[in-house]
Amino acid sequence: MKYREFIFDAGKGYVRNDKIEKMRNIDAIIFDCDGVLIDTKDSYDKTILKTVEYVLDGFTNSFFPNNLIPDEIVFLFKRSGGFNSDWDICYAILMFIIFNLPKEYRSFLQKAIKNIDLAKNPLEKFLLIKNSMSKYDLQKMVSKNHIEEILENLKIFAEKMDESGILLADKILMNSIDKSARELYKKLKLILYYPPKYGKSIIPTVYEEIFCGPELTKKIFGSPPLFYKGRGLIENERIIIKHETLDQLAGLLGKANFGIASGSRFIPAKYILGDLLNYFKRDAMIFLDDIEGEEEKLKSEGKISANLVRQSVLMKPNPFSLIKAVEGLKECNLPLYIGDSMEDFATVENARKRNYDFIFAGVYSQSNFKDELLQSFLRAKIEIILPSVNELPTILREIRKE
Repeated sequence: MKYREFIFDAGKGYVRNDKIEKMRNIDAIIFDCDGVLIDTKDSYDKTILKTVEYVLDGFTNSFFPNNLIPDEIVFLFKRSGGFNSDWDICYAILMFIIFNLPKEYRSFLQKAIKNIDLAKNPLEKFLLIKNSMSKYDLQKMVSKNHIEEILENLKIFAEKMDESGILLADKILMNSIDKSARELYKKLKLILYYPPKYGKSIIPTVYEEIFCGPELTKKIFGSPPLFYKGRGLIENERIIIKHETLDQLAGLLGKANFGIASGSRFIPAKYILGDLLNYFKRDAMIFLDDIEGEEEKLKSEGKISANLVRQSVLMKPNPFSLIKAVEGLKECNLPLYIGDSMEDFATVENARKRNYDFIFAGVYSQSNFKDELLQSFLRAKIEIILPSVNELPTILREIRKE
């Protein structure tokens, strides 16, 4: 595939030659939020790792060292296209580690969860497990070499993931354990991740509290945090997109015909972006809150199962949020969607299968593994590849000149 190459201060940009004529008709832009509008590499990814460490600490009597999981593992899960939800990544990592520990450990864990009432709140369930596991000296069971082997195999596991997300993770792990361990797996899955809501299961609750911090947790979920009272990692976030970028794009399109299709929540996005959200049409801003609301509606109508354990039906790469954002713009013939992952590209591909026409732009410089992400975009033959969203006006201006 032949690309026209651009040189920017932040890195190289690429535009497919065979799509330039079509791109002149772009009349709207839908933005992913995290990694495009907001720099989240020191918030979301670190929240995943901290959540895993927090839960493991309680479940293993603190024998795992801190900073256990390398950043590369998170990147590999996200690159697969099936893990738009960070809760899913936490779940897959935790289940892999637990079910690669010795059978003796699993027998202790089986006793710890045997009589747990699933109706209890997540903190009560967590403390019951933690108190039970504190009776055992688990460090004698697991050597440093065994931990290193688990991490090496976790990388291989992450590399196997695809758009199926935790469905594939569960399948691989269930096939790797004996029949006696499968009942433990099923119950632990419910304790960690069902229902997949804040205040109902352990992973979503720990994750959201670490990310939001006490003040935002109370604002979003209506009650003080259960687990975590420290500084929220959202405070590490910084705005990427500039006012002048949005002004220039509005000038090129003739108006601010902008939307957002994101898997994150509205209140944290507003907390960081502030008045920048005034550039976007309200009906064209689709966040996790909207996705969850639609899923609840579909469950009440019997159109999707009420017993789903995460694996959200409407989260990306399902094109629901993207299509709803375009519909919210009302006047739009050829929208451009700009994202920062292969999952965002898969979302566009799925929208195209439903006869929606899109141009996709991928940005890579905010990733901790930007060279690998850039190569993934090039291999996928993505139409526009940029270091960041702030180079987009230059690219569109050059395309229109031609």
